Amino acid sequence: MAEATARAEEHEETVAFKAAGRGVRKDVRHVRLPNGNLFVLMLGRSNEKNGVRRRQLPFVPFTSLRLYTMNLSDISTDDPMSFDALKIFNCTIHALHQGVAYPIVLSVEEDYAESIVPGRWDWLIKGDPGQAYDDDRRIFKFHFRSKTSDRLHYLIGGTSSRKGRRLACSHKGYVGMYTAADAINIFKLQPLAWDGQQLRCRWRDHLGQTVEIGDNPSDGRSYDRQGGYLDHLNVKITGTTEFLITPIG
Repeated sequence: MAEATARAEEHEETVAFKAAGRGVRKDVRHVRLPNGNLFVLMLGRSNEKNGVRRRQLPFVPFTSLRLYTMNLSDISTDDPMSFDALKIFNCTIHALHQGVAYPIVLSVEEDYAESIVPGRWDWLIKGDPGQAYDDDRRIFKFHFRSKTSDRLHYLIGGTSSRKGRRLACSHKGYVGMYTAADAINIFKLQPLAWDGQQLRCRWRDHLGQTVEIGDNPSDGRSYDRQGGYLDHLNVKITGTTEFLITPIG
């Protein structure tokens, strides 16, 4: 079941959709997704009719496919751990830093001074609250994996042009996008409060180190092209940063 579910989760269209089953054969169910794609879900082993083997679209067994819808009413304000009701969802992330909620976004080449090594971007940085960012920089996809008594475990992926990539930590603690094959470790959310729209939480890597705002002390700070500083997200520094996770439909 886990393997089949993982195969389904690789498809963008499995996030927050309502299945419309259209039975054509007894052992087949067709599910039309919002983007127009058609999934053929095989309920039995047979793939033949009248002796003719049919060509089939990608499928997983219907009994193993999780059809998720995002219903925020399933989360209790009295129990922020009930945020685990959302299994796969897109969201934005903000950091509460010195009394201000800053958007967390992926860096691009234009964020850095000219001297940066080519290709060394796509790291999480503290954005500007007054700036508009492209969706593929600011929207992330969370895949729930497991939980403990006070932690929720997720794989965190990219969206749009960064679909198929996931967040991971470098050996110096920076959090950035990697190919999915190189980003196998979970991240942990420590829920603190749910207000009906946003989860306030601490954010940790798979080792329990908190995600904080700042650069590795051995590196110094990065400059932007206006002569100011960029603040990355890193797990090798200490702090008490809290984050806001905002699911979006």
